This record gives sequence, structure tokens and C-alpha cells, in this order.
Amino acid sequence: MVKKIKRRIKKNKKKNLPDGGNCYEANGRYFQQNGFNKPGLILCHGEVIGQGGLQGIAHGHCWLEEHDEETGMVMVHDFSAVHMEGGLHVPAYQYYAVGQIGGNVVRYDHKTFNERLLEHRTWGPWEFKSSTGL
Repeated sequence: MVKKIKRRIKKNKKKNLPDGGNCYEANGRYFQQNGFNKPGLILCHGEVIGQGGLQGIAHGHCWLEEHDEETGMVMVHDFSAVHMEGGLHVPAYQYYAVGQIGGNVVRYDHKTFNERLLEHRTWGPWEFKSSTGL
């Protein structure tokens, strides 16, 4: 089953995920440049249920959450290449519903993000593991 899923992802990377997916790097770069100015901004690594060519397949993904202390509102920002230029900006409840995101999420503040980036020398994922290993 896992081999079948990996073949499906490999096949769909060219069609649906530009450059095989750039969510960790794209959102990580945005966070690296803007996280210190926006204390309510958090980087997330988590498991989503795929859409399009990855329909129904659980896999790792990266996005940003911005918490507004005054309103209590949480917005998600996703600068992955699969979204239009300028990124996707939607309420967290909507993003979580569409991506079928459950409890398998690791959140990083700006300090911890920078520590992990230096330690691992990759954009991620670091502690996060998806249920499928993808």
C-alpha cells in the first residue's frame, strides 16, 4: 500500500506539486524574514489530507498561523507554490476543515524555528512525522 501511494505521489508531483512541493521552504523563508516582527506568527508542520492528485492521501505539509490577540482570530497563511502568487490567506477553521487537519501538528515560534533550522540544515520537517511517512 505504501509503495502504491509513493508511486502515486511521484507521478503527481510533476502535475500538481511544482518542484515536488515547496511548502517547507516557502513558508519557512517567509517566517524567517517576518517572524521576529510578528509575535503572533507561528510556523506549523502537520499532516493534511491531500486534494487533487493527492486526494485522500495523508502527507506532511507546512503553513503559518497568525494569532490576533485582540480579536482572538487565527488566520492561516500558506505561500506554497500550489497557491496563487501572494499566497493563500484564510481563517484557520476553514483551512483545517478543507485539509482535514487533526491533532498531528507541531508548532514553532521564531526562536525555536531558527534553532531547528541551524540544527538540521533543512526547512523541515523536523519533529513531525506523518502517519504515512509522506
